[in-house]
Order: sequence, then structure tokens, then C-alpha cells
Amino acid sequence: MSVMAMANEINKVCEERFERLQHWQDQIEIRLKEGSIKMENQGMAITQLSTDMQYLVKQMASLTKALWGAAGSVGMIGVGFIVWFIQTH
Repeated sequence: MSVMAMANEINKVCEERFERLQHWQDQIEIRLKEGSIKMENQGMAITQLSTDMQYLVKQMASLTKALWGAAGSVGMIGVGFIVWFIQTH
């Protein structure tokens, strides 16, 4: 085999491996782009969840105040009943 034939064979092998590496690099770039898009979408979802959580916290605070008011009313009714019961007997 001549030196020129060996050089052509080596060049062919190198080109095949280079093409394979190029393909792998393209696939990696595609995956990285998809990953960054997913991260952006997750960032938006986290922002929306944070907003929803803040709204729910405000609603819970309002409900807690309402429950304390109801409990206070029931307590006052109980005290009023006891006072009425003592006065009538």
C-alpha cells in the first residue's frame, strides 16, 4: 500500500469521526436549547405559583379573622346565657 493510499484512508476515517462528533455536538446543542426553554417555562410557573400562594395566604388570614369573630360571638352568647340563667334562677 502506498503512502498516498494510507493517507487517504486515514483522512477518510478522520472525516467519518469528525462527522460523528459534529452530529453529537448538534444533538447536545438541541438538548441544551430544549432545556433552557423548559427552565424558562418552569420559571414562569414558579412565578405564577408564588402569586397564587400570596393570594391564598391573604385569603387564609381573612378566614382566620372570621373564625376568631365567630368564636368570640359564640363565647359572648355563652356568657350572656350564663348571666341570663343566673339572673332568672
